Amino acid sequence: MKISIIIPCYNAESFIKDCLVSCINQDYENVEILFVDNESTDKSLKIVEKIKEEHPTRFSIDSATNKFKYSWEEPVLKALEHATGDYFTIVGADDFLHPTYISNVVKELKEKGSPECIQSAIVRVFPNGEKYSEVYNYNSLDEMKSLLLKSCCVLTPSVFYKKDLYDDGYIDWKSSEFLGAGDYNLYCNLADNNIYITPLNKFLGYYYRVHKDQSTWGMVEEAKSGNVIDKKIQSYWRKKWIR
Repeated sequence: MKISIIIPCYNAESFIKDCLVSCINQDYENVEILFVDNESTDKSLKIVEKIKEEHPTRFSIDSATNKFKYSWEEPVLKALEHATGDYFTIVGADDFLHPTYISNVVKELKEKGSPECIQSAIVRVFPNGEKYSEVYNYNSLDEMKSLLLKSCCVLTPSVFYKKDLYDDGYIDWKSSEFLGAGDYNLYCNLADNNIYITPLNKFLGYYYRVHKDQSTWGMVEEAKSGNVIDKKIQSYWRKKWIR
């Protein structure tokens, strides 16, 4: 089973080395790493190019136009044009992985019969070094849909998707409408097409950094300004699912 690791990057100079090296150092061999810069204005790309000199065959470098605020749609779609994995996952440029993360996930995928999507627990890492684990649990597609009408019950960093879902046209963030909340709408659209995101309910090795410059806080500011995108997503799908 081949896994495509996609790393979209916008201004992550403080974290990108740790992120990329953690992907390179996975103990699972059948992996391709696709780094795509999203018009960074800091030193992110230079740092990655330096790592490329040290590991010339371990990952690819590409770029994508930055069109949407707080969204990674443009670089991820650019990577998916070239991805050859059976599954793909998106690793935030400010996050990092345990060396056994991909092998742990592959083991679970095989044991679960190769589901279309899975998610697992993540560990949030704060600037002061504090850590805590987060996980979501549900037991059916109907329960997943019910939870999605209240909030996003999917831990975006941990999701693995079958590449076929992209090839068949199911992967669409609609960032022109939903900005960085496009993931939330994507999960609702997958559920609407009977595509279940299997929850593994265990930590497999994804570390999510919490810091002041992450796009999450940009979406919080959008909400403060009156652009409450989550509510718009919930309203749309509630009208479609509840008759």
